[in-house]
Amino acid sequence: MIDRIIQALESITMVFDTLSIPYYIGGSVSAYQYGYQRATNDIDIIADIQEAQAYPLAMQLGNDYYADAEMIRDAIRRRSSCNFIHLSTGLKVDIFLLKDTPYTYEQMRRRHMVSFDATHQFPVSRSKIPSSPSSTGTILAAKSQIGNGKTSMN
Repeated sequence: MIDRIIQALESITMVFDTLSIPYYIGGSVSAYQYGYQRATNDIDIIADIQEAQAYPLAMQLGNDYYADAEMIRDAIRRRSSCNFIHLSTGLKVDIFLLKDTPYTYEQMRRRHMVSFDATHQFPVSRSKIPSSPSSTGTILAAKSQIGNGKTSMN
């Protein structure tokens, strides 16, 4: 299963990096990196996507993912979520738009690179973060996220 997750993450994180979209991986995938075993059929990514990035994002994901620019724009306007389907693995990637709160900005700021295997690293947020307000939902249940390696992670 981790091989399929890495395959799906490689292409989407490359596009996020190219478009300078800050992000981190959340949910059970990040929990796995901290030793928590949870069955998963999807990947959660928290991202700070701007409306002007919606169309380029959908176009660049087009070869590897089912992604719709209008769905992305709607999620950005509502600061909610959308999802993409990785075509070769069938994995669903849920994209949760970064909320405009100090807590979520701190989560993004605290990300650092974590090895998923011998050759793949993806950024995650530090595991010791105070309980989140209920508005952040189950995304943060694992108290760890992944982020964009091309932006500042200080």
